[in-house]
Amino acid sequence: GWEIYAVRIDERFERNRIWPPARVTEEASIGYADSLENRFVKATVLPDGTVRLEDKLRGKVYSGLLSLEDTGDVGDYWVHSPAYHGKTILSTGVKARVMLGPNGPEEGQLIVELEIDVPAGADMVHQGLTNEGYRSDHLTKLSVTHSLSLRKTEPFLRVRTKIENRAKDHRLRLRLPLGFQAVRSAS
Repeated sequence: GWEIYAVRIDERFERNRIWPPARVTEEASIGYADSLENRFVKATVLPDGTVRLEDKLRGKVYSGLLSLEDTGDVGDYWVHSPAYHGKTILSTGVKARVMLGPNGPEEGQLIVELEIDVPAGADMVHQGLTNEGYRSDHLTKLSVTHSLSLRKTEPFLRVRTKIENRAKDHRLRLRLPLGFQAVRSAS
């Protein structure tokens, strides 16, 4: 069967009785379309997903942060053994997608997504104590998501990186060029 309903506009509807007024803040947000900024630092995401970080307190600028470097590795758990004629693949030049995450006067967040085409694996040849191998011609996607967040009262950028690794026999490094030569490294 059929039922009939009538819809009418009631001019006596009082919005404030159901929903309280929205909170209004005088402070500016930390996040913008491609950058995060507080009184200590400004982080700008470039089209290839790398970050330019300006340290406002020290007057220094760091560029090319969060780039990725992929190389073949035909070694084992203990020894890195580069593949012969292996090509190094950099994320610079890849088009990234940048999205504004939760944002307000206390904290802002940017989400950076990119995909890098890398060889799916390596063809290995074991020669006694040495490994020889060549990277595959077949490519697969390496999906990377950086979550950048900046809080109003902190002089540093928080970064969380998630990688969906579909490749084998490779070494992936996150690059953080700081503009000086390190004396030592602990990793």
